[in-house]
Amino acid sequence: MTLLEALMLFVGELLAIVLIALGFHEWGYRKGQKAGKDEGYLAGRKAADDWWFGVERDVDQARQKIWREEDAA
Repeated sequence: MTLLEALMLFVGELLAIVLIALGFHEWGYRKGQKAGKDEGYLAGRKAADDWWFGVERDVDQARQKIWREEDAA
């Protein structure tokens, strides 16, 4: 094996390692981005559900107050 062949093989292997590392980096980035979106979606969904439950609770309390006033009258 000549020096030129060894140098070309070394550069080729180095390039392959860099491409594999970039592939794993991109895969990890996409996986993390998706996890972040899912987490954000779930947090937003929980906030919306909590808001609805709060509104329903407030309406139910007002309804019960009206019923008590009607029963007392």
